[in-house]
Amino acid sequence: MEESAVHSGPAYPEPLDAVVLAGTDDNPKRMILGQNKAFLEIAGKALVRHVVDSLLASRSVGHIVVVGPKERLQAALSGISPRVALVQQ
Repeated sequence: MEESAVHSGPAYPEPLDAVVLAGTDDNPKRMILGQNKAFLEIAGKALVRHVVDSLLASRSVGHIVVVGPKERLQAALSGISPRVALVQQ
């Protein structure tokens, strides 16, 4: 049996678009300390901001769509790149 050629390039076209699910503020069972975990502060920034900043830093990621409570996302992601779109959960 013949060995197939090894493909060293990406298995998908780049850049890829990303979707970040930032949850909802409506389900108390999914909260941590009464708060949506996407907005928990780590090192002075909301967790969702850390995630989006990391995606923006990746050369493999094109556009980013963040789904969640839009008003809170706007506050947490203020001044963010136009590559990021916010969608109300």
